[in-house]
Amino acid sequence: MSELLSLRDYQREAIDNSFAAIERGITRPAVVLPTGAGKTVIFSHMAKEWRDTYPDKRILILVHRDELVKQTVNKLNSVAPKLKVGIVKAGQNEVGADIVVASVQTIRSFARVSQIKNVGLIIIDEAHHAAAESYRFVMNHFGAMTGTCPAVGFSATLVRSDEGDLSRVWQSVVCQRDILDLIPEYLCDVRGKLVTVDGLSLSEVSVNRGDLATGSLTDALLTAEAQNFVVRAYFEHATDRPTIVFTPTVLATNLFAEAFEAAGVRVGRVWGAMPAEDRALTLKRFGTGELDVIVNCMVLTEGFDEPRASCAIIARPTRSPALYVQMVGRVLRKFPGKTDALVLDVVGASLDHKLATLADLTSKRIKEILPGETLAEAAIREKKEGNPNLAGYVVDMQDVDLFHRSPSMWLQTYEGVYFIQTRCSAIPPNKCPRVSSYGKCGSHIWFLWPDENGTYKVGIRPTYKAGGMYVREGLTLELAMSWAEQFATEEDPSLANRSASWRRRAAPASEPQKDYARGRGLEFPDNITKRALSDMLSIDVASSKLDKAFKKVKESAQ
Repeated sequence: MSELLSLRDYQREAIDNSFAAIERGITRPAVVLPTGAGKTVIFSHMAKEWRDTYPDKRILILVHRDELVKQTVNKLNSVAPKLKVGIVKAGQNEVGADIVVASVQTIRSFARVSQIKNVGLIIIDEAHHAAAESYRFVMNHFGAMTGTCPAVGFSATLVRSDEGDLSRVWQSVVCQRDILDLIPEYLCDVRGKLVTVDGLSLSEVSVNRGDLATGSLTDALLTAEAQNFVVRAYFEHATDRPTIVFTPTVLATNLFAEAFEAAGVRVGRVWGAMPAEDRALTLKRFGTGELDVIVNCMVLTEGFDEPRASCAIIARPTRSPALYVQMVGRVLRKFPGKTDALVLDVVGASLDHKLATLADLTSKRIKEILPGETLAEAAIREKKEGNPNLAGYVVDMQDVDLFHRSPSMWLQTYEGVYFIQTRCSAIPPNKCPRVSSYGKCGSHIWFLWPDENGTYKVGIRPTYKAGGMYVREGLTLELAMSWAEQFATEEDPSLANRSASWRRRAAPASEPQKDYARGRGLEFPDNITKRALSDMLSIDVASSKLDKAFKKVKESAQ
């Protein structure tokens, strides 16, 4: 089986263009990709390919905060289980690993940074922070600013809200996609609504480093009792959507959360100084559906992935496109049954500041989003109107659901387990290593199985023999899907592929196929196609193997 998760086209482009730029002498290239584009997959392949070329050189992956270190390591292990990854954080000092993940908070002192030796490549996540003195210190130490050690930066946007000069850090953007480019194949479409707060005047809010000052903004929001307008907007538009509320300060977080609580909403709150264990528990409860709303003080703008979330309430109006992109990006990941995302923008009674809006998600490719339009709908309209920035834009908005959009043939058991069926590829056929006793197992079921932590396992079991195993664990739904699709396609591309030629034909089902289906008690029309009856049989067989145990999992979660 594969050691690395496969790359999408633009992920391959990001790596190839970065390495080509380094070969040309551009030693600090940058890649701009939106949240949900799979940066960790790129990191893993980039690190492995660099190590394959320079086996005596170490890779340093630099993240913005200590709490993101372990999260990054877990993602790397999910994508590339055989990479040797070490942590440099607080009391951990695994400086001898092939790939070292550290936060700039930890290694911005000479005592810590000097312990990491022989670094040949630096990968910097959230590279829009790199103009800060702490980043420049680390990059200078390893020679990135002088060109002796290349550094590749990744960010959803290379615009800083404090107007720091990133052009002095990053020499060239070598690969760029915006949110519009990834809708609907990898991200959900998004629509926005304004939440007009009577009595809120942003003209009186002071500005700090180019954006609305958080303290002054909080005073204006709370004076106008914006929390009550937000709660009403939630009940009007978003009660069926897991919702993230962004506020400017801890005070605002607490008062907005109290307003939701008073209205009977299951709400949690997180902020920067909150104990890590308490924050993790709150986020877990949101991820498992115990909480409907989570209010935060700007701590979920980076490094937070919860695909269930489908509404963002921007109760922190901003002039910064960079910050706006980070906030909205939290709700754009795809999830079963999630067809779009909703953004509720809090504004004053008069639009007395030029605030960031949904149009800023597209690198200024779209001039205006009309009331009621989604981002993709606006792009389609403006392309028809002759907007030259959209000349090459092509979008197919059909089948936007996560599993239906996949090129793999996902099916569901009667109880709801997602799976892909393949034929066993063991050679010789009676020596399949995935059964408990030798014997030809015929075919396999590659399936996704939830665990108690809100993550997923990828499992495989034979359809006609005992046995099976979990081949990957502790994954996000997106990564679990990707691994299952990759394993199934490697084993049997014909059966696993939704677009296989035999599936496109409307060939009638054979009589032996019908007889077998009748023997299993299935009912079907006489004119059923081979494709439709094959899927029906696969669902029935997989249900008999998985549903009894899955029903217990669902009952224990209730």
